[in-house]
Parts: sequence; C-alpha cells; structure tokens
Amino acid sequence: MSTDPTPGVGASHAKRRLKRKLYETFRNDHYSRPELHGLDTKLEPDITNISMRGGFFAEAVANEGYAQSNTYYFVNKHRWSGLLIELLSELAAHSRPESTVIESALDHERQDAFFQCAQQLKPHTIGASTEVEVRSLGSVINKHAPNRAIDLLSLDVEGFEPQALAGLDPAQQQPRFISDEANDPDAIDAMLGEHYDLLDTLRETCP
Repeated sequence: MSTDPTPGVGASHAKRRLKRKLYETFRNDHYSRPELHGLDTKLEPDITNISMRGGFFAEAVANEGYAQSNTYYFVNKHRWSGLLIELLSELAAHSRPESTVIESALDHERQDAFFQCAQQLKPHTIGASTEVEVRSLGSVINKHAPNRAIDLLSLDVEGFEPQALAGLDPAQQQPRFISDEANDPDAIDAMLGEHYDLLDTLRETCP
C-alpha cells in the first residue's frame, strides 16, 4: 500500500517530487525545467523581459502539471499563476496548487458536446475512461480569468491546435506569447500570422 497522499501516484514518483521540492527550497532549479527540448529555457528570455514576476498563463494540456510542462518553471522561478486545462485533472490539481485546474477538451466547433477520454498516465497508476465536456478556449478563459491578460498561451493538444486556437476571441483575448505544437504549420500561420511574429521554430525529427 502506498503512503503517498496523492491519489494515483506511485512511491517512485512521490520520491522524485520530494527531491524536486527539496532542491527548490534551496533555490536550485535543477529539477524545475521539465519541458522537452529545453523549451521553457528558450522561452524565458523573451517572456520574462515583459513579465518577470507574477505573470499569468493558460496551458493545455496540463497532464499531471509537471512532466513536459511549459509553465512549471515560470511558476517556480517567477511566481506565475494561471489556468491548467486537462482531460483528466486529478493529478494536476494536486501538483499545481497555484493554478486553476479545469477539466475540459478544447474544440471551437464542438463545444457543449462531450469527449470520451481513455488514458493511462505514465509513470503513474491512474487509468480512466470518462466523458469530458468540450468547450472553446475563449469560453474557458472568460469563465476562469475574465479580463486577465494572458502572458503565455501554451498548447500541445495532439494536433487539435487549430481547433483550440479558433476558440479565442480576438477582440478580447490576445496572449502576449503563444507556444504551440504545429502539426500543420500552415494552418497555424494562417490563424496567427497577421497578429504575431514567429520567434523560433523547433523541428523534431522522428526516427
């Protein structure tokens, strides 16, 4: 039986989390940059020049709030807060108390429908199959962060980035920076190119 108080989290994960928190207590961020390919490090110079302390983000998907998160480092280092949007929100709610965790799928055209979600969160022990409400990104922001400027919008929703971005209200919601997985770069550019400058592109080559 696990003694870890967080549901669904194994002992090894709990030990890694405690180790990370210990390092962070002594202001050592060795374990505080979890994003793949060092993306949080690449984002930092541009973003923190505008909002060094107390910035605000919206991130989808959040997974368990740490692994591969674009925003964890900014929360730990620069005391940001924000919205974490995830299909299965249980773990993220425990690991990111500074954030508002929202259980939702994002799709502008299918909002108010339900998405059948079946996931196994590795290396954790949670397995789930449940219906999750589908909402537009704009409606999530309006409900949970009305009139709040978004410093960073981070999207990695497995190819549904155009559908998610289509849900932003351009008259009210213009994040200062957007980081997105672009399986269809032309579609993303068509949506953002008029309002945003491309700062950098990371190309990952699959074996």
